[in-house]
Amino acid sequence: MMRWLKSIRASNRAWLLLAACIAFLPDVSAGVTGVNDFFDAGTIRPVDIPTDAPKFEAYSSGDVFKGEPALPDVKSDPRSKLFRTAIREGARRGPNFAGHYTIVSWGCGAATACWAIVDAQSGEVFHPANLQTTDNVNIDYAIADADDRLVQYRPDSKLLVVIGGINEDPELRGISYFVWEHNALNRIRFVPKTYE
Repeated sequence: MMRWLKSIRASNRAWLLLAACIAFLPDVSAGVTGVNDFFDAGTIRPVDIPTDAPKFEAYSSGDVFKGEPALPDVKSDPRSKLFRTAIREGARRGPNFAGHYTIVSWGCGAATACWAIVDAQSGEVFHPANLQTTDNVNIDYAIADADDRLVQYRPDSKLLVVIGGINEDPELRGISYFVWEHNALNRIRFVPKTYE
């Protein structure tokens, strides 16, 4: 019985200590007037999307490859060798872009992703020079697609939309629209948004 009483006293002391700590916390809600307080002039937001932005439907790739994805060639390019595990695992999921390609990404730094494009039919791996890395610094995530992606693509379209920074170059930050043609990404539109 004494043991039980001691445990209740100890439990009560813990609750009292917790209550005292909470009572002395600052009221952080007092200064918050809205989510928009965290945005500045450099934030990429939904209002930055042009009303006449390229549409996925306008860049149809035709049928989507349904077969077994080929093993990616991770030996031909030094980048592929370095990130072979991420590329193999991503390619295994099958085509998610331009009919028979798989866009693969992996983390390569704080708020930064690295990219490769794998041909699901041949296994060839592409590392486009104009899309080595992306960052998602100072972006309103309301601009993301339904899957919370800032790099947007579809299996039935050759259009690729990048929201954020590209290749750690401040001049390339904004919203970029690319089309995949002849195994290369060609930028067809750019909406710059410099850092504040």
